Amino acid sequence: MAGPLEYGRAGLVGVLTPQANATVEPELSVLLGPDIGVVNGRMTCPAPDLRARLVAYFERIDEAIATFADAPMDAIGVACTGASYLVERVPEPFQRPWDGPRPVVAAVEAIDRALRGIGARRLAMLSPYPKWLTDACLAHWGKLGYEIALLREPAPIEKGYHPIYAQRSRQATGVLDDVAALDVDAVVISGTGLPTLAAMPRLNRAGGPPVLSSNLCLAWALEEILAGRGAAPRPVTAWLGPDAPWVQRLRQRYPSAEG
Repeated sequence: MAGPLEYGRAGLVGVLTPQANATVEPELSVLLGPDIGVVNGRMTCPAPDLRARLVAYFERIDEAIATFADAPMDAIGVACTGASYLVERVPEPFQRPWDGPRPVVAAVEAIDRALRGIGARRLAMLSPYPKWLTDACLAHWGKLGYEIALLREPAPIEKGYHPIYAQRSRQATGVLDDVAALDVDAVVISGTGLPTLAAMPRLNRAGGPPVLSSNLCLAWALEEILAGRGAAPRPVTAWLGPDAPWVQRLRQRYPSAEG
Protein backbone atom coordinates (compact mmCIF):
# COMPACT_ATOMS: atom_id res chain seq x y z
CA MET A 1 0.00 0.00 0.00
CA ALA A 2 1.02 3.59 -0.56
CA GLY A 3 1.56 4.37 3.14
CA PRO A 4 -0.35 5.50 6.25
CA LEU A 5 -2.88 8.25 5.74
CA GLU A 6 -5.31 9.81 8.19
CA TYR A 7 -8.23 8.58 6.08
CA GLY A 8 -6.85 5.50 4.39
CA ARG A 9 -4.87 3.33 6.77
CA ALA A 10 -6.19 0.21 4.99
CA GLY A 11 -5.44 1.68 1.57
CA LEU A 12 -6.38 4.51 -0.74
CA VAL A 13 -8.31 3.93 -3.96
CA GLY A 14 -9.29 6.22 -6.79
CA VAL A 15 -12.71 5.78 -8.38
CA LEU A 16 -13.54 7.14 -11.84
CA THR A 17 -17.23 7.64 -12.58
CA PRO A 18 -19.23 8.79 -15.61
CA GLN A 19 -20.01 12.47 -15.33
CA ALA A 20 -23.69 12.33 -14.28
CA ASN A 21 -23.63 9.01 -12.40
CA ALA A 22 -24.99 9.66 -8.90
CA THR A 23 -24.93 6.01 -7.78
CA VAL A 24 -21.29 4.93 -7.67
CA GLU A 25 -20.00 7.12 -4.83
CA PRO A 26 -22.88 6.33 -2.43
CA GLU A 27 -22.71 2.60 -3.12
CA LEU A 28 -18.93 2.34 -2.85
CA SER A 29 -18.98 4.40 0.35
CA VAL A 30 -21.15 1.62 1.77
CA LEU A 31 -19.42 -1.36 0.16
CA LEU A 32 -15.80 -0.49 0.95
CA GLY A 33 -14.77 -1.30 4.48
CA PRO A 34 -13.47 0.90 7.30
CA ASP A 35 -10.20 2.77 6.91
CA ILE A 36 -10.26 2.59 3.11
CA GLY A 37 -9.86 6.07 1.68
CA VAL A 38 -11.49 7.04 -1.59
CA VAL A 39 -10.60 9.78 -4.07
CA ASN A 40 -13.28 10.36 -6.68
CA GLY A 41 -12.83 11.56 -10.24
CA ARG A 42 -15.25 12.17 -13.11
CA MET A 43 -14.93 11.02 -16.70
CA THR A 44 -16.41 13.78 -18.83
CA CYS A 45 -17.38 14.29 -22.46
CA PRO A 46 -19.60 17.04 -23.91
CA ALA A 47 -21.05 14.83 -26.68
CA PRO A 48 -24.85 14.56 -26.49
CA ASP A 49 -24.79 11.02 -27.87
CA LEU A 50 -24.47 8.28 -25.23
CA ARG A 51 -22.43 5.95 -27.42
CA ALA A 52 -19.93 8.71 -28.21
CA ARG A 53 -19.60 9.60 -24.52
CA LEU A 54 -18.99 6.03 -23.43
CA VAL A 55 -16.34 5.43 -26.07
CA ALA A 56 -14.66 8.74 -25.23
CA TYR A 57 -14.43 7.79 -21.55
CA PHE A 58 -12.15 4.87 -22.37
CA GLU A 59 -10.33 6.56 -25.24
CA ARG A 60 -9.36 9.29 -22.76
CA ILE A 61 -8.88 7.06 -19.74
CA ASP A 62 -5.26 8.14 -19.36
CA GLU A 63 -6.39 11.76 -19.08
CA ALA A 64 -8.94 10.84 -16.43
CA ILE A 65 -6.35 8.91 -14.43
CA ALA A 66 -3.98 11.88 -14.69
CA THR A 67 -6.50 14.09 -12.85
CA PHE A 68 -5.57 12.23 -9.67
CA ALA A 69 -2.09 13.74 -10.01
CA ASP A 70 0.24 12.34 -7.35
CA ALA A 71 -2.40 11.14 -4.90
CA PRO A 72 -0.81 8.03 -3.31
CA MET A 73 -3.41 5.55 -4.47
CA ASP A 74 -3.01 1.80 -4.19
CA ALA A 75 -5.54 1.01 -6.94
CA ILE A 76 -8.03 2.68 -9.25
CA GLY A 77 -11.53 1.44 -10.01
CA VAL A 78 -13.26 2.55 -13.21
CA ALA A 79 -17.00 2.40 -12.58
CA CYS A 80 -18.36 2.32 -16.11
CA THR A 81 -19.66 -0.91 -17.64
CA GLY A 82 -21.11 0.47 -20.88
CA ALA A 83 -17.76 1.61 -22.24
CA SER A 84 -16.30 -1.88 -21.85
CA TYR A 85 -19.05 -3.22 -24.11
CA LEU A 86 -18.24 -0.81 -26.93
CA VAL A 87 -14.47 -0.55 -27.23
CA GLU A 88 -12.72 -3.11 -29.42
CA ARG A 89 -9.39 -3.01 -27.62
CA VAL A 90 -8.91 -3.10 -23.88
CA PRO A 91 -7.21 0.17 -22.87
CA GLU A 92 -3.63 -0.27 -21.72
CA PRO A 93 -4.21 0.77 -18.09
CA PHE A 94 -6.60 -2.17 -17.62
CA GLN A 95 -3.90 -4.60 -18.70
CA ARG A 96 -1.82 -4.08 -15.58
CA PRO A 97 -1.72 -7.10 -13.25
CA TRP A 98 -3.84 -6.82 -10.14
CA ASP A 99 -0.84 -7.66 -7.98
CA GLY A 100 1.30 -4.94 -9.54
CA PRO A 101 1.68 -1.29 -8.50
CA ARG A 102 -1.53 0.77 -8.66
CA PRO A 103 -3.64 -1.55 -10.84
CA VAL A 104 -6.58 -0.05 -12.75
CA VAL A 105 -9.71 -2.20 -12.56
CA ALA A 106 -12.68 -1.86 -14.90
CA ALA A 107 -16.05 -2.83 -13.42
CA VAL A 108 -16.66 -5.41 -16.15
CA GLU A 109 -13.31 -7.05 -15.44
CA ALA A 110 -14.20 -7.21 -11.75
CA ILE A 111 -17.49 -8.94 -12.61
CA ASP A 112 -15.65 -11.41 -14.83
CA ARG A 113 -13.12 -12.26 -12.09
CA ALA A 114 -15.93 -12.66 -9.55
CA LEU A 115 -17.86 -15.01 -11.83
CA ARG A 116 -14.81 -17.11 -12.57
CA GLY A 117 -14.07 -17.33 -8.86
CA ILE A 118 -17.42 -19.01 -8.20
CA GLY A 119 -17.33 -21.15 -11.34
CA ALA A 120 -20.30 -19.46 -13.01
CA ARG A 121 -20.67 -19.83 -16.78
CA ARG A 122 -24.42 -19.87 -17.45
CA LEU A 123 -25.84 -16.45 -16.61
CA ALA A 124 -29.00 -14.44 -16.27
CA MET A 125 -28.34 -10.78 -17.13
CA LEU A 126 -30.28 -7.76 -15.91
CA SER A 127 -29.66 -4.90 -18.32
CA PRO A 128 -31.01 -1.36 -17.77
CA TYR A 129 -29.60 -0.13 -21.10
CA PRO A 130 -31.18 0.93 -24.40
CA LYS A 131 -31.42 -1.98 -26.85
CA TRP A 132 -28.26 -1.18 -28.81
CA LEU A 133 -26.19 -1.17 -25.60
CA THR A 134 -27.88 -4.29 -24.25
CA ASP A 135 -26.98 -6.03 -27.51
CA ALA A 136 -23.35 -4.96 -27.06
CA CYS A 137 -23.45 -6.11 -23.44
CA LEU A 138 -24.67 -9.60 -24.36
CA ALA A 139 -22.15 -9.87 -27.19
CA HIS A 140 -19.30 -8.94 -24.84
CA TRP A 141 -20.15 -11.60 -22.28
CA GLY A 142 -20.59 -14.15 -25.06
CA LYS A 143 -17.09 -13.39 -26.34
CA LEU A 144 -15.75 -14.03 -22.85
CA GLY A 145 -17.23 -17.52 -23.00
CA TYR A 146 -20.37 -17.07 -20.94
CA GLU A 147 -23.78 -18.37 -21.93
CA ILE A 148 -26.47 -15.74 -21.44
CA ALA A 149 -29.45 -17.99 -20.81
CA LEU A 150 -31.85 -15.26 -19.73
CA LEU A 151 -32.21 -11.50 -20.15
CA ARG A 152 -34.28 -9.32 -17.86
CA GLU A 153 -34.82 -5.58 -18.28
CA PRO A 154 -36.36 -3.22 -15.70
CA ALA A 155 -39.39 -1.20 -16.68
CA PRO A 156 -38.49 2.34 -17.74
CA ILE A 157 -39.16 5.12 -15.26
CA GLU A 158 -41.47 7.97 -16.16
CA LYS A 159 -39.73 10.66 -14.14
CA GLY A 160 -36.18 11.48 -13.25
CA TYR A 161 -33.14 13.13 -14.70
CA HIS A 162 -31.75 9.90 -16.16
CA PRO A 163 -33.42 6.59 -17.16
CA ILE A 164 -30.87 4.51 -15.22
CA TYR A 165 -29.50 6.69 -12.44
CA ALA A 166 -32.96 7.75 -11.24
CA GLN A 167 -34.23 4.18 -10.82
CA ARG A 168 -35.02 2.74 -7.39
CA SER A 169 -33.49 -0.62 -6.55
CA ARG A 170 -36.73 -2.39 -5.62
CA GLN A 171 -38.42 -1.36 -8.86
CA ALA A 172 -35.40 -2.10 -11.04
CA THR A 173 -34.83 -5.55 -9.58
CA GLY A 174 -38.50 -6.49 -9.45
CA VAL A 175 -37.94 -8.43 -12.66
CA LEU A 176 -35.85 -10.86 -10.59
CA ASP A 177 -38.53 -11.74 -8.06
CA ASP A 178 -38.45 -15.32 -9.39
CA VAL A 179 -34.69 -15.59 -8.88
CA ALA A 180 -35.01 -18.75 -6.76
CA ALA A 181 -36.37 -20.63 -9.79
CA LEU A 182 -33.79 -19.47 -12.35
CA ASP A 183 -31.74 -22.26 -13.93
CA VAL A 184 -28.44 -20.37 -14.13
CA ASP A 185 -25.14 -20.31 -12.27
CA ALA A 186 -25.36 -16.61 -11.39
CA VAL A 187 -27.31 -13.43 -12.05
CA VAL A 188 -25.40 -10.33 -13.16
CA ILE A 189 -26.90 -6.86 -12.75
CA SER A 190 -24.98 -4.69 -15.18
CA GLY A 191 -24.63 -0.93 -14.94
CA THR A 192 -22.78 0.97 -12.23
CA GLY A 193 -25.42 3.68 -12.32
CA LEU A 194 -28.32 1.36 -11.46
CA PRO A 195 -29.03 1.41 -7.69
CA THR A 196 -29.11 -2.18 -6.45
CA LEU A 197 -27.73 -2.51 -2.93
CA ALA A 198 -31.01 -2.37 -1.05
CA ALA A 199 -32.33 -5.29 -3.09
CA MET A 200 -29.23 -7.49 -2.99
CA PRO A 201 -29.76 -9.11 0.44
CA ARG A 202 -33.37 -10.02 -0.45
CA LEU A 203 -32.37 -11.50 -3.79
CA ASN A 204 -29.51 -13.50 -2.31
CA ARG A 205 -31.70 -14.83 0.50
CA ALA A 206 -34.13 -16.31 -2.00
CA GLY A 207 -32.18 -19.55 -2.32
CA GLY A 208 -31.44 -19.33 -6.02
CA PRO A 209 -28.27 -18.50 -7.92
CA PRO A 210 -25.97 -15.80 -6.51
CA VAL A 211 -26.84 -12.27 -7.61
CA LEU A 212 -23.93 -9.90 -8.32
CA SER A 213 -23.98 -6.22 -9.16
CA SER A 214 -21.40 -4.10 -10.95
CA ASN A 215 -20.50 -1.91 -8.00
CA LEU A 216 -20.40 -4.80 -5.56
CA CYS A 217 -17.91 -6.64 -7.77
CA LEU A 218 -15.79 -3.53 -8.22
CA ALA A 219 -15.63 -2.95 -4.46
CA TRP A 220 -14.80 -6.63 -3.89
CA ALA A 221 -11.96 -6.44 -6.42
CA LEU A 222 -10.51 -3.29 -4.86
CA GLU A 223 -10.57 -4.77 -1.38
CA GLU A 224 -8.91 -7.97 -2.58
CA ILE A 225 -6.16 -5.90 -4.17
CA LEU A 226 -5.66 -3.86 -1.01
CA ALA A 227 -5.44 -7.09 0.99
CA GLY A 228 -2.62 -8.31 -1.24
CA ARG A 229 -4.71 -10.96 -2.97
CA GLY A 230 -4.84 -9.39 -6.43
CA ALA A 231 -3.24 -12.42 -8.09
CA ALA A 232 -5.64 -14.87 -6.44
CA PRO A 233 -8.71 -13.10 -5.05
CA ARG A 234 -10.98 -14.91 -2.62
CA PRO A 235 -14.47 -15.78 -3.92
CA VAL A 236 -17.03 -12.99 -3.84
CA THR A 237 -19.44 -15.25 -1.92
CA ALA A 238 -18.85 -13.58 1.45
CA TRP A 239 -20.13 -10.30 0.03
CA LEU A 240 -23.51 -11.75 -0.93
CA GLY A 241 -25.02 -12.92 2.34
CA PRO A 242 -27.38 -10.91 4.57
CA ASP A 243 -24.63 -10.75 7.21
CA ALA A 244 -22.08 -9.13 4.88
CA PRO A 245 -20.64 -6.08 6.71
CA TRP A 246 -21.80 -3.63 4.05
CA VAL A 247 -25.49 -4.52 4.63
CA GLN A 248 -25.50 -2.92 8.07
CA ARG A 249 -23.57 0.07 6.75
CA LEU A 250 -26.26 0.58 4.10
CA ARG A 251 -29.01 0.59 6.73
CA GLN A 252 -27.13 3.12 8.82
CA ARG A 253 -26.08 5.42 5.99
CA TYR A 254 -29.14 5.26 3.71
CA PRO A 255 -32.04 3.93 5.78
CA SER A 256 -34.70 5.09 3.30
CA ALA A 257 -33.15 3.01 0.49
CA GLU A 258 -34.92 -0.13 1.74
CA GLY A 259 -38.27 1.61 1.97
